[in-house]
Amino acid sequence: MIKVTKQSEGGDVEMAELSLVLGVTGGGKSYSLRNLPSENTFLIQTTPKMLPFKGGDKKYVKLTKENPKGNLFVSDKSSIILKALSSVNEREEIKYVFLDDMQYTIINSYLKRIREKLNGGDAFQKYNDLAADYNDIMNYIVHEMRDDIIVFVASHVDTDDFGNTTIKTVGKLINDKIKIEGMSSLVLLTDLIDGEYVFRVNGEGIQKTPFGMFEENIIPNDLKLVIDAVEKWKKED
Repeated sequence: MIKVTKQSEGGDVEMAELSLVLGVTGGGKSYSLRNLPSENTFLIQTTPKMLPFKGGDKKYVKLTKENPKGNLFVSDKSSIILKALSSVNEREEIKYVFLDDMQYTIINSYLKRIREKLNGGDAFQKYNDLAADYNDIMNYIVHEMRDDIIVFVASHVDTDDFGNTTIKTVGKLINDKIKIEGMSSLVLLTDLIDGEYVFRVNGEGIQKTPFGMFEENIIPNDLKLVIDAVEKWKKED
């Protein structure tokens, strides 16, 4: 989670909070939103899929012209996701946004261009474009969205031969350009322990939370619990 401020004529203006939900496929990222109040939550899927909890299809209904109050939108295109976020930003009832499988915005775009025969600077420019599209979404979230919205960005991870875990993209060139973990002070890492989905929130690894927010290193996989902890921590501060 990060609270970003932007300078205005009247002083500092607080901007949206960004939280990262990271883990392997099937690790419980989407499952973690099951207890969020759906009437106040907007779900963006980069790939259409069934939600992994009962009643998900009733809680999250597609946004359409016929249903302008829908709370589910599907697209893997950065420009369209930006428009969706802009629309959500105008809906005062929306307090939480869950952007699922963020990695597909960059992976799918890369695969669509994989047969391009590019050399030298043109090849590097392709990766620059992919990184810029990804970064546009993140910058919009932290700089333009309302201060009363918490945006959860979920993504797969990669682990190298040395055990270092990072957000999944499509290669070192993009990883060198985007340091997404550094944009948030709340990074939740999903795990499965003794058949139970959990979040790793402290300790050694990519996960991190503000000092004093959680005494434990491992908590239940539940974003409602996380939100309650965030609100309590802010009041104590």
